[in-house]
Amino acid sequence: NEIIPQAFEPTVRIQIEREYYVDLLDQFLVQNFHVPQQQADRTEADYPALPLLLSLVDTAIDRNQPMGANWTVDLLRQVRRVLQYMIFALLEYKLRRLSHNYYLDLLRALDPTCSTPPTVISLNYDIIVDNALVEHSDRLPDYGCDITTKSYQTQPHWDTLLKIHGSLNWSY
Repeated sequence: NEIIPQAFEPTVRIQIEREYYVDLLDQFLVQNFHVPQQQADRTEADYPALPLLLSLVDTAIDRNQPMGANWTVDLLRQVRRVLQYMIFALLEYKLRRLSHNYYLDLLRALDPTCSTPPTVISLNYDIIVDNALVEHSDRLPDYGCDITTKSYQTQPHWDTLLKIHGSLNWSY
């Protein structure tokens, strides 16, 4: 529930804005969810929950039904792409400002010599643990699924990282 409000914070918005994306979502939220027009008047509670928002947009697209008079199915598809982009853009923005990687501390404490490949299970989309495993072993993790990109297939794998909900790394 923090993703959308954080993406609209002025300092963040400037960093993640792409073309018209944030403006389109802003307009959609104002018109359909009565989010205050002015950023200064908004609180975190003014924004709809991300799972609810995604579900409503996806349902309207699946049923080929517009949302209100102004939001055609084609525009809703754009809104869906914007939501997806904003999730990933905000996560990347936050990852670039990560001050410390505690996963790396854990890996170093459990196996300081990198002699035993660990198995890690994560419920997060982010790549914090992925980055820690790479830094610890200098190899990509084995995700336990078929990733067919050449760059992944040609790299040596060492440890196992199971990401139940998927990973931002899989886009590579």
